[in-house]
Amino acid sequence: MTTSRESKNFLRVLVSPENHNVDIVAVHGLNPTNTEFHAEATWTYGDKLWLKDFLPAQLPNARILLFGYNSNVAFETSISGVRENAVNLLNRLVNKRANTEERPIIFVAHSLGGIVVKRALVEAKLDHSYKCIRDATFGIAFFSTPHHGSNLGNLGYIAASIARAIFRNPKNTFMETLKKDSLFADEANDFRHQLENYHILSFYETLPTGKFGIIVDKKSATLGLPGDREKQIPLEADHSGVCKFASADGDDYEYVSSNLVRLVESAVESAAEREQKSVADMRTTYEQLLKRPRATESTSSNPKRARVDDNLDDARTGYDFDGHEDTYSAHSNYETDSDDNTDNSGELVSEDGTLRESEADRYERVSENVSLSESGADTDDTPSSESD
Repeated sequence: MTTSRESKNFLRVLVSPENHNVDIVAVHGLNPTNTEFHAEATWTYGDKLWLKDFLPAQLPNARILLFGYNSNVAFETSISGVRENAVNLLNRLVNKRANTEERPIIFVAHSLGGIVVKRALVEAKLDHSYKCIRDATFGIAFFSTPHHGSNLGNLGYIAASIARAIFRNPKNTFMETLKKDSLFADEANDFRHQLENYHILSFYETLPTGKFGIIVDKKSATLGLPGDREKQIPLEADHSGVCKFASADGDDYEYVSSNLVRLVESAVESAAEREQKSVADMRTTYEQLLKRPRATESTSSNPKRARVDDNLDDARTGYDFDGHEDTYSAHSNYETDSDDNTDNSGELVSEDGTLRESEADRYERVSENVSLSESGADTDDTPSSESD
């Protein structure tokens, strides 16, 4: 008779406000003692999981997700290592973010979780199907991540090897990755080529873990980037406690959360600026299309040219004719004219008058249609756009 047990592999939504504008993804670290619900326990002090119980008050528009994977090194180990779980994270995240690819991402990672996140971003660069995750990632908050290996790797590797021999569990790459100065740790750090792409918070422990001392020292827990890219932040905690907080009023939590809030706010602002630039670029292309003249000769013998004109007519729909021959104004009728933010066509517009996504999509669709129908068309019958 078999008994069911909860899978250690998941991407679970902890908090999901209605109008969320950023995704915060938490990734736990090593589970050397086979702690049940380790993904939750990593961020929990007593009965308070700060990502769910404290942070939403400061970031009410953040969706917060928890990634779980089998990071045991001795008991119930899986054969999945760093790369496999990195791809697992990417795949689950893409599924969770369907149709919201532009929403910024902030990763929050403890210990080995930071290695998994870095490997995921390396894989996202290599595999185009995950490019949207890499492009959306604005920053990472590392909590005692051993970028250059750790003492935990040396001590834990020996203990885990003995336990695996006794229980005949499969070997994985987790402990090899954490070994101080290991070659695999260097390989995992292919991420160094992407360092300038992200904003980093590096929190590190300053208290010893019992007789083992400091597990991940400052040198290993930081990346050495300029101050405008990385904030190096000491916390009065040991390796396990560096990402656990008992109260929202505690000094360490206020210190961590204030830095995290600034990182998230910068991510949201950056995403908004990119969207505005994208719409502005499409608007410029669109307005140039509106100014293009129709063919003056019959297009019955040139169906490709006819399709160009049809698509240009589609582009002009909803725009004012300015009275000049073969030219159309690029002044949109899509202006807010009522308190409910609807325009003449019933389309929603932003309160600040900027174009909404539906209109940006229209720009892209018409521009693409004109380009496709124009390719191969005979343009000999196209009159010059210059006036005679």
